Amino acid sequence: MIQNYLKKLGVMTLVLSSTAFAASEAQAQTTGCSDLFFSEYTEGASGNNKAVEIYNPTNAAISLSAYSVKLYSNGALATAPTATLQLTGTIASGDVLVIVNGQAGAGLLATADVTTTGTTANPMTFNGDDALAIVKTVGTTESFVDIIGNIGCDPGSDWNNGTATLSTKDRTLRRKVTVSAGITSVTPGTSGTNTTCPFPALATEWNDFIDTDYTGFGSHTSNCVAAPAGPTVGFKTAAATVAENVTGGTHAVRVRITNPSTTAATSADVALATTGTATAGTDFTFTGSTLNWAAGDTTSRILTITILDDAILEQNETVVLTLSNPSTGVTLGTSSFTLTIQDNEVAPIPTYTVAQITTNNATTLQPDSLGVKVRVYGTLYGENQRTTGLQLTLIDNTGGIGLFTTSAAVVPATAPVEGDSVYVVGTVGHFNGLTQISLDSIVVLANNRTLIQPAVVTVLNESTESELITLANPVSLVDPNQWPTSSSAADVDVTDGTNTYRLRVVPSSNLHTIPAPTGIFVVTGIGGQFDQTDPRDEGYQIIPRRLSDLRNVTGVSENLNKQISIYPNPVASVLKLNLSAVNTKNAVISVVNSLGQVVANVPATATELNVANFPAGVYSLRIATQQGVAVKRFVKIN
Repeated sequence: MIQNYLKKLGVMTLVLSSTAFAASEAQAQTTGCSDLFFSEYTEGASGNNKAVEIYNPTNAAISLSAYSVKLYSNGALATAPTATLQLTGTIASGDVLVIVNGQAGAGLLATADVTTTGTTANPMTFNGDDALAIVKTVGTTESFVDIIGNIGCDPGSDWNNGTATLSTKDRTLRRKVTVSAGITSVTPGTSGTNTTCPFPALATEWNDFIDTDYTGFGSHTSNCVAAPAGPTVGFKTAAATVAENVTGGTHAVRVRITNPSTTAATSADVALATTGTATAGTDFTFTGSTLNWAAGDTTSRILTITILDDAILEQNETVVLTLSNPSTGVTLGTSSFTLTIQDNEVAPIPTYTVAQITTNNATTLQPDSLGVKVRVYGTLYGENQRTTGLQLTLIDNTGGIGLFTTSAAVVPATAPVEGDSVYVVGTVGHFNGLTQISLDSIVVLANNRTLIQPAVVTVLNESTESELITLANPVSLVDPNQWPTSSSAADVDVTDGTNTYRLRVVPSSNLHTIPAPTGIFVVTGIGGQFDQTDPRDEGYQIIPRRLSDLRNVTGVSENLNKQISIYPNPVASVLKLNLSAVNTKNAVISVVNSLGQVVANVPATATELNVANFPAGVYSLRIATQQGVAVKRFVKIN
């Protein structure tokens, strides 16, 4: 593991980290001409004129995917870099990569292949006393490829090796042509001075220039790669990728010249190839031209491709440029450049019915569609349970599902209410077993839609989640002390004498403002669930929306009994019903056997009931309304 040096007076301590660094000797170097190294460095006396150049001394292109540049400010240890820039792309043989602070002056920015901003991914914020490194990662092992300075100690204001000009502060440094490899470790040191925190390679491997000399950036000469016999012109990179909605609407392509003639001009033609898949004038604009360099000119030429952001959903497309017709004695380097334009349109979000997105995993009972982005149409039910955001139920003709957001920005200026027809876009999730859509948007299409009649149920389970339901039999409170007296939500148990149900009283219903109900009452509400562990098969609830969802029933009404008739009695197959007295009274009608079990639910508009398949015995027809309860007994015979 590489030696990391703590700031203790002359004491070297090994620091072991979770990331392994390759072992190396003091001032150790990689094998010559075998890996990347820093070839130029500038630390400007003013502003953010800070940059480094990285050189490929090998005879083949090197992919940068395994490399990063790291900054170690003020004596930071190797295990705690101040900033890390992950590199991408490739460096051709004998070529360089120039990394410049994005806030640098125009002259230095003109040399940049990569510009940096921010802090955590911007090592180009160094000062003269800060160390820099090229780090290579293979698997989980990191190793230093080259180092400027001495990691783990601070020399004061800069490394200068006792000279007035050779310094890492307010100077430009250029690697000597004789250097063929980077420094992989530096003699251990402690913070204080160049003597206690040395950087010996500064004196032996670097040439010094004024801080505003950027003429060396963009190319490097070394003994590793033979210099070309004549000028070479080529694209800086062979490929790049840009978003269709790129900031500024353009992409710059750099064409570089190396080893220019000192006596003759250089030229080459750049043109648009026909092999690209993007359409000129629709997806981009570019005009070919002849590029010209005067004798001795080393300045790169910048080509501009204008990206046109259309509103069409399409595949990524390419623009291909080529270089040709170089002037006499000029060699073409990278002669083809491909720009991939990434489409920015978003695929339409599919429309689903509620039933399609509320099927559950057979084991966990969590939604099969968990995490799926959906669009759903339906009608809203319930009172909004959130003071900020929205919590309602959406019901279509296939079922119901919860809607939820804590963001006020998602809710329209006129808040949606029960009876509004809407479409929503969001992601399917669940809250303690209750399937819901986490909302991205909600749009109201119409108001005051006719609400469905509640389904009459005897059991609360998965099928009653987010459905409008009515308990088949009147219920009473198990413990009146459970009834809430404040605006906090509360769970209240109710029973019909046979079954016990969980009533969830929420603040939006305002039921906490009334005394606990006495006697028996009929409950309507939205089905819910609260189950914190898999499988989510418990904790089912009914949630009244408002006071009118609790209909008081004071007892058996003799008057109502007289208005209802059934015949024949006894009955073998079809029982005739006269329920006209309760047709408009929102009645809950059920058939109960001698064990108190509900065996059938009957709509108030029914005129007959088929009992042919009922076992022989005594049954009660119970009709519960807000005015009272009627009970009619009949005997089923075979």
